[in-house]
Amino acid sequence: MSNKKVLIVDDESSVRWALSEMLKGWGYDPLESGNAESARKIVESERPVAVLLDINLPDGSGLDLLSRIKHINPKTFTIMITADSTVENVVGALRRGADDFLSKPVNIAELQFSLRSGIRANRGGADDSKKLKPRILIVTDSEGNLDSMIRLLDIFAVELTGISSLAELRRACHEVHDLALVDVHPGLVNQTLAELRASRTHSDIPILVNHERLVNEISLAGVLPKYRAMACNRKEMTELIGRRANPRSDDRRQQPLL
Repeated sequence: MSNKKVLIVDDESSVRWALSEMLKGWGYDPLESGNAESARKIVESERPVAVLLDINLPDGSGLDLLSRIKHINPKTFTIMITADSTVENVVGALRRGADDFLSKPVNIAELQFSLRSGIRANRGGADDSKKLKPRILIVTDSEGNLDSMIRLLDIFAVELTGISSLAELRRACHEVHDLALVDVHPGLVNQTLAELRASRTHSDIPILVNHERLVNEISLAGVLPKYRAMACNRKEMTELIGRRANPRSDDRRQQPLL
């Protein structure tokens, strides 16, 4: 990897120092900024391969800076890091192009994996078979829905784990995934999200919930924000996953879906 520059944007000097020391230990060249304006200039001049970005900055919103970063270079791998992981922030970050979202205090292993996999995926030109593929958990309530979701995502080079019952979900929660898709009956939404967030390996990953099955479900008001889950339709799901994964390179994506 020729470019090892990673920009840390946080108004707390102690946080920048701690993250900088970790990055040095992993072989990266850390850059630091305490505000949005200097961070923008660093992105333009230094072209870092990745940015660790706090949402709350003294001179503006980290979400606005995220949009600027992606405008300057869409392939800059950007991780939002904040103590304020409300659903509004998670949704806003994902929709503006964030590649990952981690809560403070940062889990060191999760940060290291996210950086390594994200940078390798964005580099391009390498052997696709050696790239780390995003690991996606699909949670449904029927085999039919599961098959439909798998066909929907088959155009991407991803590792899929599909389950269609809560018993299977409990077993899957012992594995590691980068993102979860939930497409279940409204009566199962609360329990499904609770199981995911109670899992140590799924406590901070993005969770996307198919809202097409939740229309007019007043009883679910507040449930998605409580578990920091994002409501979207299937088209939005594929768009968000497309930011994390490369198109599949084999012939399967050319086959018609019967």
